[in-house]
Formats: sequence, structure tokens, C-alpha cells
Amino acid sequence: MANPALKSIIKPGDLTAVGTVSLIAAAFSAAIANIGAKANVVAKHLSEQGFSTGAETVMSFIIVALGLFSAAVVTSNIMNTVVSCNGRAIALLRLLGYQSSQLRTKLSLKAVAASLIATVIGVAAGAVISNLLEEPMFGQYDIALPQFSVECVVVGILIVAITFISAYRGTRRVTKITPLQALSQTHLLQRERATLLPAGIIGGLLLLAAVVLAWFALDIAFNEEATAESSTRALLLGFSSGLLALIGLLVGASVVIPGVIRGVLKLLGNKPAVRIARRNAVSDPKRTGRAATGLIIGITLITMFATAGATLRHSFEIESQGREPELRELILQMMDMIISITIGLVAISAVLAIVGIINNAIVTAASRKREFGLLRSLGFTKAQISRMMIIESVGLSLIATTFIGAFGVAYGLIAAKVALFNNMHDPVIPWPLLGGLFGGAVLVTVAAAAVPIYQINRLDPVKALAQN
Repeated sequence: MANPALKSIIKPGDLTAVGTVSLIAAAFSAAIANIGAKANVVAKHLSEQGFSTGAETVMSFIIVALGLFSAAVVTSNIMNTVVSCNGRAIALLRLLGYQSSQLRTKLSLKAVAASLIATVIGVAAGAVISNLLEEPMFGQYDIALPQFSVECVVVGILIVAITFISAYRGTRRVTKITPLQALSQTHLLQRERATLLPAGIIGGLLLLAAVVLAWFALDIAFNEEATAESSTRALLLGFSSGLLALIGLLVGASVVIPGVIRGVLKLLGNKPAVRIARRNAVSDPKRTGRAATGLIIGITLITMFATAGATLRHSFEIESQGREPELRELILQMMDMIISITIGLVAISAVLAIVGIINNAIVTAASRKREFGLLRSLGFTKAQISRMMIIESVGLSLIATTFIGAFGVAYGLIAAKVALFNNMHDPVIPWPLLGGLFGGAVLVTVAAAAVPIYQINRLDPVKALAQN
């Protein structure tokens, strides 16, 4: 395919977003992988003294898997949004003779090209970050630790492979419709709405499977002794449960979230901007679901690890009460440091989500130019359109922080239990951090709407109405 034809679908900003996701994901995953390699060396050293539980490798695997999962979901969402918002351009290319498989492959390879260099830089940066964290995390052990592990190379390869697979999956919409059907926006919406029921059923089944796995993990934690084998088994079951539940939420987002947002926005009154914001929440459920994807990932991971960390810290504080004051203070300081570093690294997954949110807002707004042009021609002011977009963003963030935050807290408590077994004491919910996250989510979604608002307010209504 010639480059000019491809540029009519995917813009430089979309490739920048894919590259940014790959860079952050590679740095995050490589840092954790290298720290995990160092932790394995330390674990072998400690096992000779009877101190290792075998959970170190599992935890590093879990965090790396979360980083790769976040990158896959965000990349797929970016490509899905790009294709969804350029259905007519793709249809015209299909009418000119391009095959759907050809388009999907070319678009995916473009994403890989943007990802490759970014991944190399990210892996190198991740190795540097992990080496900088070596002293505060493992400085007390007088042993040689690896500076660049094979795991870092594996992570880089996985990031590039995930980018291609996610981009190819995200462009699957190209193969689902004929060129003539794609020219009709009404048909596109009807077809996407037809997929909501299957998505809801699949999401529900995944959530049910997650509940079953969580029950098995908690059963081990409540009824067995904490050994290397039982700890590893409980952690893997808990991780699998959380991953299935998160996927279930992402799959079912387009089914549940639009209706909930519409209900919440009814509380804001009945002004024209609010009424249209309510309509937009349910008029294109897939679009609303894609917008929620980033928030679901970021909020779930941060609330889960923050809640688990606070509960772990509280339990360690109680368990160490009988020890010498100096030793107890050292244990708690190390615990605080490990929790802070872990949450900081996990927060990088939230940065991936933010990149997806901003890109989704810009691309989606570009596809709604005719809608905004029509509103302006009907008498809507720039301020009313800006208010409408902000209301849509705030409604989305309120729903995500409330419901998804509760989900993250629940899984944080499950994670603490399967990590501590009978040593877990009263659960601790970090309300100040959750409050900050609530405000941060609102700010991020409103900020993400700022660029498209600026672009839309500069549009000539007549020219906007004339666009395809």
C-alpha cells in the first residue's frame, strides 16, 4: 500500500501514541524484570538460611505481566479507536481494491515500526532504573547481582510482538463489514450495538470465573499453613482471578458503563449541554467503553496495590511488636520503601492508560466534527460545546473511580490475604490516596478533553458539516 493511502487512516499522532506506550511499557517491564532477576539471586542466598518463601519470583512475574497486559490493552484500544473513527476512509480504500487483510497487516506493521525503536530505548532505560534501585532494595546483602538480565531482552521481544498482535486485533473491525456497509455510519453503529450482548455474556462469564478462582485462593490462605508451595499456589490463583476479572470488566465496559453514566448525568439537570452529553453516552456504547478502558486499568492497579500495601504494612507493624525497637523500625522502613517503590512502578501502568485516554479523546473528537458543526449551526455556543464535552468526561471519571475503585480495593484485600495467610490482621483502606486518585481521575479526563475542545472551537461550522 502506498504511504499516502495509509496516511488517510493512521495519523502521525496515533503512531506517536503507540510508540509512547511501547516506550513506557518496555521501561516499566524491563525494570521489574531486572529487579526480579536480582531478587531471585537474593532469594537463593536467603533460602540457604531458611528465610525465603518462594514468593519473590511470583511477585516479579505478576508485576511484569500487569505491565505487558496494560500495554496490550492500550495499544489495541488505540488502533481500535483509529479504525473506528476512520470507517469511511477505510471503506473508500476497500472500494479502490485494497483487501481487508492487506489493510490490517499494513496498519499493524506501521504500529510495530513505531514501537521498535521506542522498545529498545525503553528496555535500556528500564535496566538503568533497576540498577539505580538496587542499592535501596538489596544494598544490605553483600552479594553480586546482575546488571542486565536475559529477562530484559525477553521483555523487549514480547513488547514488539504484543504491539503487532494488539494492533492486528484492534484493526479487526476492517474485516467485519463490506465496503458499501462501511460507508453508512448508521450501519456501523447498528453492527457495533449487535455485539454488545455477546460482550456482556463473555464479560459476565469471565467475572464468574474470577470469583471461583478467588474463592480457591482464599480457601488456601484461610485453611493451609504458609509454605513455599501454598504461598506460590495462592498467589498464582489470586493473580489469575484478578486478571480474569479485569478482562471481564474491559469486555463488559461497553455494556454497563454507558447506561450508568447516563443515569448519573441525570442528576446534573436538564440543560441542553447535559441532555446531549447523556445522549452521547449511550448513542455509541463502544466509543464510551473505549474511553473507559484507560481509567479501568489505571484505577484498578493503583487501588489494588495501594490497599494491599497498606494492609501488609499494618500487619507487619503488629507482627513486629515483640522485636527490638531498632530492628522493628528497620523492618517498617524497609516495608515502606518496598511498598512505595512498588506503587510507583505500578503507577507507570496508569501512565500507559493516560496516553490511551488522551489519544482516544483526540481521535474521537476528530470523528465527531460533523456533530459539533451541526450543534453550532443550531445555535450552540463554543462554551456550551466545551461544557458538554467536560460533562461527558467528568461523568466517565466519576463512574470509573467509584465502581472500579471499589473493585480494586476488594482485590487489594484478597492479594494481602493470599500473601500473608494467617499473619494478616485488620484490613486497611488508604482513604487519602483514594481521594487523591478520585480527584486525579477527574483532572486527567478533563485535561484529555482540553486539546479536542480547543480544536473543535476553532472549526468553521459550515466546513465541519461538509466533512465526510
